[in-house]
Amino acid sequence: MHGKGESIMGQKLWRILAGAFLVSLVLYGCISGKKSMGGTPVAEILYHGSDCGFRSDAPFGLWIGGASDFSRLEADGSLLCETVRQRLEDVDFNRGGVLLLGMGMQKTGGYGIRLASTDLEFSGDTAIVRLRLIRPSPGSRVTQALTWPCILIGIPHGEYRHVQAMDDAGRLMVKTRIH
Repeated sequence: MHGKGESIMGQKLWRILAGAFLVSLVLYGCISGKKSMGGTPVAEILYHGSDCGFRSDAPFGLWIGGASDFSRLEADGSLLCETVRQRLEDVDFNRGGVLLLGMGMQKTGGYGIRLASTDLEFSGDTAIVRLRLIRPSPGSRVTQALTWPCILIGIPHGEYRHVQAMDDAGRLMVKTRIH
């Protein structure tokens, strides 16, 4: 014979189970995929620093769309720093590629590149990455050393054939074709 107490216990158990199920759905949604709340593909910072090892006098952008591109970079004698090399080894190129951007050689410290937004924008067949370029303030104390500020950005596959990087002033930094 089931009493009123057992019925209340059963209802509490179902509420607890339903609550746990809803919490697990929310957590799964938060950790699965690389999409923002609106479903827009997002860029992911894989590395940023004052020297990626890729030394260039001028700003540059390089698309690394697969393991073969990474191997070609290494074979060409490009001296990517160890951290960048490790980050590239960890990339799942079945899910996307990597955009390596650099500001070119700077004569002091205090320079850098960051993502202004992780959300990608789109224009026709082009994905647009928005960047924030960091420069030392006039008169600020900086290290007197050559630097090559850079950023390594993971970009998921999508319906686009080009990726372009725009600085915070809206100027085109680089446009590259995806292989």
